[in-house]
Amino acid sequence: MRRLVLFAAILAVVSVLSGVASASILAQGNYGGNEFEVVSAPSGGITWEDANTTAASMGGFLAVIPDAGTNLFVSDLVTTGDFNPTLGPWIGGYAPGTGDSNEPSQEHFQWGTTGPAINFSLLPSGIWGSSQPDNNAPGLPQGILFYPATITSFGYTWGDYHTQGEPQTGLGLPNSFVVELVPEPLSVVVWSLLGCLGITFGWWRKRVAA
Repeated sequence: MRRLVLFAAILAVVSVLSGVASASILAQGNYGGNEFEVVSAPSGGITWEDANTTAASMGGFLAVIPDAGTNLFVSDLVTTGDFNPTLGPWIGGYAPGTGDSNEPSQEHFQWGTTGPAINFSLLPSGIWGSSQPDNNAPGLPQGILFYPATITSFGYTWGDYHTQGEPQTGLGLPNSFVVELVPEPLSVVVWSLLGCLGITFGWWRKRVAA
C-alpha cells in the first residue's frame, strides 16, 4: 500500500512538471527553440483575458510574434478551421483601453499586459489586415488575432478586436489561441523533480516510522 501511495505521488509530480493541461492542442511545432501550440477554446469562444490565463496555466504565454519568419511559422500551424469564421486565434498582442472615443492606435500595442511595445519595424509593412486596426470598440482594450482567414506570403495578417468581443459586429469570439512555451533548462527540471521526490520520500519515512 505504501509503495502505491509513493508511486501515485511520483506520478502527480511528473504530471505537474510536464505542464499537462485540459485544453485541446490542435497543432504544435518548434521555432527558434520555443514551442508553439494552437489551442482550441471552449464552445462559444474565448476572450483574450481567458486565453492569456489559460496560456499561463499551461506554463507559457500567448504567442509573441516579433518578425515575419515567426508569423509565417505560426500561420502554418493554423488551419482555416481555427477561424470563427474570419476571427483567427488570439496571439499575445495587447493594447490597454484609451478611455475615450478612440481605439488604441498601432503604437499602443505591446506583448502581453506588461510586456514590451511591439516593434512594427521588424514586421512586414502589410502585417495588418484590411482596415485594421479599426475603431469598432472605442476606448476599450484590444487584443491581436489573425484576421481574416486569407494567408499571404508572410502568413496571416492581423486584426485588433476588443478583448471581450464585439457583439455589434455579430462575429462572436475566437475559437482558438496560440500559446508559446519556453523550455526550462534541464537542470531546473531535474532539481525540481528531485526536490519534490525528496519531500515525498520524507513524508513516506514519517509514515513508516509512525
